[in-house]
Amino acid sequence: IYGPDVMEWMQGLPWRAGTEPDWDAHRVALGVPEFGKDLQPDTYFPLEVGFEQLNGVDFHKGCYVGQEVTARMHHRAALRRQVRRVQLDGAPPDIGTTVFADGRPAGTLLSSAPAGLALAHLRVDRAAAAQELVAGNVSLALLPE
Repeated sequence: IYGPDVMEWMQGLPWRAGTEPDWDAHRVALGVPEFGKDLQPDTYFPLEVGFEQLNGVDFHKGCYVGQEVTARMHHRAALRRQVRRVQLDGAPPDIGTTVFADGRPAGTLLSSAPAGLALAHLRVDRAAAAQELVAGNVSLALLPE
């Protein structure tokens, strides 16, 4: 919000101040990873982390860094890996814990939030077909996109 009296204007609205856990719970529920916390530079492709759904990639605009690979993934290939929401059955393991699908590595656990929700960067084929998803000692259930 930009303007000369932003704080005064905001005080008249029925908002409450949020906390960092509130923010994490909201973005995890929406399936949005956070750079610096979940995502590290040069580790993920924009389409794997949901940039297209967040209007962060425009396939009709001019040049941008990574355009060729991103456009090729969009037009020619199905994504093998994606950040997906998962339901945890227990206390959340640390960020970076390996997710196993039927005993085979399938990805990495990212942020978690109250109510047992978390984000995970997963090989979609393995996670979707798995009878059992586990991170640490916690069972996971893949949630719909």
